Amino acid sequence: MKAELKAYLDGLNERERNLVYGGAAIVVLLLIYQLLWSPFIGGLNKLDKKLEKQRQDLTWMRDNMAELRELSRTGARAATPGRSVYSVIEVSARTKFGDSIQVQQEGQKVRIVISNVSFDDIMNWLDGLQSQQQVIIKEFNAENTGAAGYVKSTVLLEG
Repeated sequence: MKAELKAYLDGLNERERNLVYGGAAIVVLLLIYQLLWSPFIGGLNKLDKKLEKQRQDLTWMRDNMAELRELSRTGARAATPGRSVYSVIEVSARTKFGDSIQVQQEGQKVRIVISNVSFDDIMNWLDGLQSQQQVIIKEFNAENTGAAGYVKSTVLLEG
């Protein structure tokens, strides 16, 4: 193949040969750009955006550190003036899980049925309710739905 290519190039006049060499050089440069440089720059841009987001998060955390320490020290509930425990739990569940929930009030307790949701998401949500709203988990039941990591869960909460 190398000999055939050399014979082909020798058969061209000097101007045509220079055009072929120039075209090959342009193709090589385009390949280097597409395969090496462009992904490298794209990765740097993603890292820059991620770094900026983390800086914003750090600034927010520093700005709110005093309030967090005060809430931790006093054990105060998150600000939900004029709202019942039922409404706080329902709004929180609907925000987190959308239409995959059913909510029922049972006296001072709230029963929530959550269908086909990640077990980890449910646990994180319950942890947030316990720490931020001082909600107590009275009963918890989770059934496997067949999909890995997804469950149908029934939770009885009291505030």
